[in-house]
Amino acid sequence: MEESFWDLEEEETDGDSYLDEGLIFIPKQTADFIKEVEEAKEQLDYLEILRARQHKQLFKLQDDFKHYAGKSLFDNKSRKHLLENSLFEAAAVPGKKILKLRMNFLLPIYPKNKNSKFAYYTALQETYQEKIISELITKRDNLPNFEKSEKVFVLIVQYFKNANITDLDNRFHSFIFNALRSARITPDDRWQNLAYMEDGRRTDKDSFTEVYVGDYDRFDEIIKSSKVIE
Repeated sequence: MEESFWDLEEEETDGDSYLDEGLIFIPKQTADFIKEVEEAKEQLDYLEILRARQHKQLFKLQDDFKHYAGKSLFDNKSRKHLLENSLFEAAAVPGKKILKLRMNFLLPIYPKNKNSKFAYYTALQETYQEKIISELITKRDNLPNFEKSEKVFVLIVQYFKNANITDLDNRFHSFIFNALRSARITPDDRWQNLAYMEDGRRTDKDSFTEVYVGDYDRFDEIIKSSKVIE
């Protein structure tokens, strides 16, 4: 018989150990805990897919509104755009040959469930990656380009609104490298051409992510630039 989480020796209990202020604790098998953990991980994967799809729907609504009304959705009370075009903003760091890409969200959680992996990658590619590519291509003339560089350095900084425990290596970032390469900002993302670093910092604002791109031999300058508060 499989060992129970609440497996107690008979002489160590008086028969009332399962009772606590009127609540009855039902013993669980180890397999039950494993199943619940796997289900929770799977649900997190699908939440990320749902979030990507909802962002895609928001982009479409904004584009449709521009097409028919010729302007962005605007809230007359707050004087703010209801749908920012977006979540992504690319610019050159003033006075330096460094590209800065800001995303108004934390990177998606890396998929743990094999069954959701294809749908997960597809959602990321169709939503985030394509929008980043579009932003980079639209502003190409005003952005530094590293396509001919021998090797580039990419710094990914995630700003967390709270101190909840989260691991940086659980965040998915491949779509960033793919977008930079597809937009012809950087060379191929083989190890010979690319080095990257991740950092996590606190913020009093809503959580967001910044990506800095530059020549590999100037990585120290890139790191210093990321710490300049605008």
